[in-house]
Amino acid sequence: MITLKEAVNTLDGVIPPPQNKMVDHEHFPIAAAWLECKKALADYEGMKDRHDTLMRRWEGMVETIRQKIDTGTLTIEDRHLLDALNLPHEYDRRAKQ
Repeated sequence: MITLKEAVNTLDGVIPPPQNKMVDHEHFPIAAAWLECKKALADYEGMKDRHDTLMRRWEGMVETIRQKIDTGTLTIEDRHLLDALNLPHEYDRRAKQ
């Protein structure tokens, strides 16, 4: 199986940028389309990295709340957060697995 990076490199090797003098009128739409695809893929990779970072942060926050539930040290702010998320104050998903 080929990785996304390898696929991009392969296509970059055979599809020149649209402004290249070697791109004729007939192949210009292909070169322009590939340029737009590359931009979208670059944006996707950045978005994926941001999503993964956000999920790691949420995971840490959820584990902190679970530990507070386990020890009975929930603060008023924690309770408001659980209420906003519609989660019971005794919630611990690990116990249900």
